[in-house]
Amino acid sequence: MKTNVKFRRGLPLGYLNHFGLIHSTKKLSMKKRAKFHTDCHRLLDELLRESVPIQMDNSVDLMAQKFMHDALPPMLTAEEQLTTIQEQGERWNSDLNRVSNVVELQPDTRIRLLRRHCLRVVEQDDNNDEDDEDNLVAYYTTDNARSYHDRPLSTLGVDKETLPALEMLFTTYPEFISIDSLPLATIEDKITFVSTLYEKGLVRTEYELEHSDEEDDESDSDEENGCK
Repeated sequence: MKTNVKFRRGLPLGYLNHFGLIHSTKKLSMKKRAKFHTDCHRLLDELLRESVPIQMDNSVDLMAQKFMHDALPPMLTAEEQLTTIQEQGERWNSDLNRVSNVVELQPDTRIRLLRRHCLRVVEQDDNNDEDDEDNLVAYYTTDNARSYHDRPLSTLGVDKETLPALEMLFTTYPEFISIDSLPLATIEDKITFVSTLYEKGLVRTEYELEHSDEEDDESDSDEENGCK
């Protein structure tokens, strides 16, 4: 009805005089009833042929969005914890009085989505906005509460530049791919894109990343030994 004026047209004039139980066997009504039946069949054929395939994807996305809101956050294995921000993320070290556990994503770092359905890109229905790019949004489950619907479903902004990279992550799952292979313009764009997903817990690395602060500790120790 929103996209095709044919489905917004009213019922035939005088339909109360030709339809209903009382008029179902009247010979005078048969011609008008037959024409209306033909019009209905034509609209249904058009609906099945053109509108349903288009709306099917939108309908499935709506179902997926509801499923994701209902879902618990992903339960990580020990290996996944070591290859995600849960264990690889920066944290304050009170003993050293500084931030530790610092890791950096490199162009050759291999990553994949944490779960096939931890992220879903949908197109929001906004009749006031003609720019489809502004209507794209990604919903994700890693920030879900453990209590049912305790908080709104978390979202990420998506634009036409990053959409192909998201598509690649979905199509290659569960295989790992290098950050450098993502279809984005520059290596800086690739690192920034993956860093955003990584910080949200949406991607994991193939192997545990090396902590850069460990290298600092080693160099500090070498300097102290040299001074001694």
